[in-house]
Amino acid sequence: MKQHILCTGTLIVDIINDPVEKALGPNEGVSTSIGVYAGGNAFNVSADLVKLGIPADSVTCLGACGNDFFGDMFGDELEKLGIQAEIYRVSEAATAKIFILKVKGEEPRYYLDEGANALLDADHICRSIEKLCPAVFYSGESGTMALVLKDFKKVVRTAKQAGCLTVVDTVVPPREDWEFLFKAAPFIDIIKCNQYEAQSITGKTDMQAALSGLQELGIPLTVISLAQNGLLLSYNGVRYRVPAFNIQLVDATGAGDAFNAGLIKKLVQWQGSDLAERLNNSGERLLEAVIFAQACGARAVTVRGCLAGVKKSAVLKLLREQEKTIMAGIGSF
Repeated sequence: MKQHILCTGTLIVDIINDPVEKALGPNEGVSTSIGVYAGGNAFNVSADLVKLGIPADSVTCLGACGNDFFGDMFGDELEKLGIQAEIYRVSEAATAKIFILKVKGEEPRYYLDEGANALLDADHICRSIEKLCPAVFYSGESGTMALVLKDFKKVVRTAKQAGCLTVVDTVVPPREDWEFLFKAAPFIDIIKCNQYEAQSITGKTDMQAALSGLQELGIPLTVISLAQNGLLLSYNGVRYRVPAFNIQLVDATGAGDAFNAGLIKKLVQWQGSDLAERLNNSGERLLEAVIFAQACGARAVTVRGCLAGVKKSAVLKLLREQEKTIMAGIGSF
């Protein structure tokens, strides 16, 4: 049975340079290749789902863009992929853009124009949930979406009332105020965050302690990405450490979105009215889904840009080569 997936969050034009030798000073210049890509978590997860084999007409991407060239670009890209688009075009702001400046041997620098994302509100999302009644509701949250964060509990509550499996990917909000998440937690099935976000939410620098802190929110499945060190996860109190795939890192942009798409892809292949039924209360299914998702994230970082590395055939090849090693390295604690 076809199951619809609604992906909400940011729509951002990613402007990414090939790494340069050093950061430039005043009046200095350098020649390098610069890529311009449709991005943002709503777009990336939607596109990755289709690239992983989910039928395009089963995916809806919801976000906000300006009435400008880049807004048209998002419409064109979604149409090419066959993804259903619920794009709110606004005249009060331009389409969001981010310039990701890369210098060899250094962490990237980010220059963000939040643009139209700031004008997307909870009512837009709730109306789409009620219209589509999707099987899965994915929300890639961002500090640039203040109107959504303000009523985030309403959004995920509406999704749960519609029978959705709710998946939330966190981004640190302004002033690190996580009250929106604490209020919404009873309506969230899955939450994914990175180390910095886990520390910000819980106040814990040790990631095992942070996982315990996240468990206290009552969200059934919690995942903390440890980047090249793998991940920690907790499902209803059972906790695992999963090692990372051995890959050549080129560009970490979009790895988390690819992970989320992979996790959703696996979960929708199993029937069930809730997360427990989909996993059949099985640790084996849980780890199968998480390892597949991790392989998707690993493939995403092997090329520049968020989407180029995510291909179903490439993910399956990586699993054939390394899944046994990953399984052997899993530990519980």
